[in-house]
Amino acid sequence: MLLSIEPDVCRVAIVPVTKLSGPLVESTEPYRFEGDVVVEGDVSGGVTLQAGGWIWVKGSVHGATLEARQGIWVDRSVKWARLTTRATRILLMQFQQQVQAILTDLTQMCEYAKQIVGHPRYAELTRSRSFGEVMLLLAQQQFGPLQRRIRSARRILAGLNIQEAQVNAEAVLNALEHALYTGALPSIAEIVQFTDALAEAAHRTIDLLGAGGRDAPVHTYVLIGSEVDADGDVVIHGSGAEQSVIRARGSVQVNYLRDSRVKASSAVTVETVAASLNDSLLLEVEPGGRIRVGTATVPTPVRIGDWSRTLAQRVRNVQIESNYQGVINVTQSTSPNQGGDPFCPPDLPQYGMGNSVDS
Repeated sequence: MLLSIEPDVCRVAIVPVTKLSGPLVESTEPYRFEGDVVVEGDVSGGVTLQAGGWIWVKGSVHGATLEARQGIWVDRSVKWARLTTRATRILLMQFQQQVQAILTDLTQMCEYAKQIVGHPRYAELTRSRSFGEVMLLLAQQQFGPLQRRIRSARRILAGLNIQEAQVNAEAVLNALEHALYTGALPSIAEIVQFTDALAEAAHRTIDLLGAGGRDAPVHTYVLIGSEVDADGDVVIHGSGAEQSVIRARGSVQVNYLRDSRVKASSAVTVETVAASLNDSLLLEVEPGGRIRVGTATVPTPVRIGDWSRTLAQRVRNVQIESNYQGVINVTQSTSPNQGGDPFCPPDLPQYGMGNSVDS
């Protein structure tokens, strides 16, 4: 039985940690590592750094590309860079389901094979067909979904970083498909060996990549001229973000936001919003999400699902919430308008309202 991945269950795994002395400089090949990576210094332009776990940069990131499966933390500034995180939990659950189904099929195939080999007329059958050809017919007639499951498991692996554990699992799946569907299986013992090898390789893949949570956040101090695409929360701990694009399948928290476009699945929280360029600003969440703005120093476009308005200049302490049915609720502390409406009049052009962040 494979190691299970269940929500809200604490798992302990031994994950490799690689420490690199910075600054990292441009290389002809990406820096690619299993587990976590700690960079003792800066990551410079042209570098591509990929990790199966966390990436922790104890300096700045300038002009580089960082990709991680469990999260990214940058102690100092991020400028003209691209940060991407992709949580492995959902993919690993899908992979586990496919592998368990494959192992069940192989176990049943062994039982069928034992019955066939033990049949009194088996010797007569082997005069015209080899054992592998008999297993091929059996797979085609009794285990139709097996090949689809093998290919599905391989596709899921392709969505993860290329690491030794995944390469091993993919190699077993490739060898199994080739041996079974070319009629090359020599014996029942070979089926058992494939079953054991696949279970072991899947165990290692899940144990290595499944130690993280269900999301993969990004934390940094300053974000300038950069793009962040995170399977989790994005938190800018320092002065803020400028001229950047942020997408988060979680929430976004930033103190100061200037000329930037932000989309989050659950919440956007900004203390101060500013802009010097037209169409450079947008705060967006999905239906059911929340937008909170401390101070809007300029007219600020906001969007929740299909609903969109523009916050009036100098509006303070506004929170916009929605439910999944699209009902919008607005609360505020102060507004420059006598009527208390924090939005620009709807008959006026909506300043800066452009396409969605995903467009």
